[in-house]
Amino acid sequence: MTSPVQLPAGSRVTAAKLDAYENTTNVWQPYTPVWTASTTNPALNNGTLVGAYRQVGKTVDVRIILTLGGSTAVGAGLYLLSLPVAPVIGGLLGAHCVGPSGVRWAGTAALIAASATGSNMRISVGADGASVGATVPFTWASGHQLILAGTYEAV
Repeated sequence: MTSPVQLPAGSRVTAAKLDAYENTTNVWQPYTPVWTASTTNPALNNGTLVGAYRQVGKTVDVRIILTLGGSTAVGAGLYLLSLPVAPVIGGLLGAHCVGPSGVRWAGTAALIAASATGSNMRISVGADGASVGATVPFTWASGHQLILAGTYEAV
């Protein structure tokens, strides 16, 4: 990440200075999330998994999109996705599962450990808050998506 523009004490904020600040702090950076499961890890194969984030100070915005392909192996157990920067414990991200015929299940990804590895979250969706896994909220198949997005505080 590029260092923000530093303004000397007593300087005036101009449009040019504000543009320079925004151009160095508001840039989304790509990163490659890691998809794991609590019992047997999935295999992405011909699916896609993309992530991007931006960080200003301790504030991190993140978005992750997992799209299953025809040869994706769904594994077993609860799904986990790594983050680009370790979070403080107690944060939440929005979660969406997009399944058969585009039906969506909304929920959250609770950040339960100060770690950027997949072990740091529990993804749950639906009215009953079921944890997302190989058969929840549906049996995963080609074209289905798991999307996480939101803002959290870095350690």
